[in-house]
Amino acid sequence: MQIRLIEPQLKNWLLVAEGLNDPQGWNRFVPCHDHNSERFLFEGSARETTAIKLNLCKELLVAGSCSFEYSWDTAEDDVLEHAMDIAEKLGVELIIGVDVPLHPHTRAAA
Repeated sequence: MQIRLIEPQLKNWLLVAEGLNDPQGWNRFVPCHDHNSERFLFEGSARETTAIKLNLCKELLVAGSCSFEYSWDTAEDDVLEHAMDIAEKLGVELIIGVDVPLHPHTRAAA
């Protein structure tokens, strides 16, 4: 699993987990990951903090990837602190950048 903090041009800060160990045939409409999956751990860790408002980015919710958008009224320092806390809890490196993740339909072409 890899966690990235991204500032795209048309959205607020995004917290993205990639390379998740989703089961084959994973579908966002039919939850089929267990409580030990990387997706469950990432989503639970991200939502644990009640002071930070996050919205799930459904257009980026695909097999192997999960994205949350921070609320527009969340201070940048709070965004960074939250993302760093999640990376630390999960024992992974936080990658910070301005790259926009590829849309799921264009990943295969890249």
